[in-house]
Amino acid sequence: MDTSVAVKFYLPEKGSESAEVLLEASGAGALDLIAPSTILAEGHNAIYRQARRGDITPEDAHAAWADLFHAPVYTYAPEDLIERADALYHESGALIYDALFLALAEETDTVMVTDDGRLLRTIEGTAHASLACSLDAVRELL
Repeated sequence: MDTSVAVKFYLPEKGSESAEVLLEASGAGALDLIAPSTILAEGHNAIYRQARRGDITPEDAHAAWADLFHAPVYTYAPEDLIERADALYHESGALIYDALFLALAEETDTVMVTDDGRLLRTIEGTAHASLACSLDAVRELL
């Protein structure tokens, strides 16, 4: 899963219910949550951006960040994924941050769950479209 999904574990947003399905499935041992370790920096930024905009309180941001930091997510070093991510960037047009998640999905023979419609539109019709699916479809994956 990518950062757009991980943040929904701990903040009430559109799609949070579907994200919680993933978190519960992980807790039940049905699947492992994996991501490049960049998810922490991206998640921190997304959470505290909401606090700066006044969408959540600073206390809620702090709690969400602490939960995300301790989330049951196995992380992978971006430097182990960067060469393939660079190739995916050039092949698909996905931003390098997103390409890291795609590279991990490819390497681990799985699919990245995302709530990033822009990313899904970018890779739609490419050879890499099967590496990602919409958060809306998460129940179908399980």
